[in-house]
Amino acid sequence: MASLAYRLTKGYLTWISPATPRAVRLRNALCFLLLIAWAPFGFAVLFLFDSPGSESDPFAWIMAGFVWLYPLLFLLSLPLTWLALKKKDLPRAAKRATLPLWYAKAMVMTGVGFYLALK
Repeated sequence: MASLAYRLTKGYLTWISPATPRAVRLRNALCFLLLIAWAPFGFAVLFLFDSPGSESDPFAWIMAGFVWLYPLLFLLSLPLTWLALKKKDLPRAAKRATLPLWYAKAMVMTGVGFYLALK
């Protein structure tokens, strides 16, 4: 997948090619910015449990777990990415740095899907 992104951008954004340390650091910075943007949603998920009996609702727990998993995934991805960079394994570092971004994409798509389904 990373090589596909490079082929699509070859000649235009070569400085963001997936096999450079700069691109890996850029992805980690983007994940951190998404973590800052995630914070209000992480606290808003607490309102899933504000009605009586909702603490036993499995749907609420699944949605809360789905949202609260992003920071844990980012904190797991960050040291694994830097270990791969230290070993000079750039393709593996690029894949590990992209993992939280794929999860963020899944969160957005799931949120859009639930919005459209409940509308």
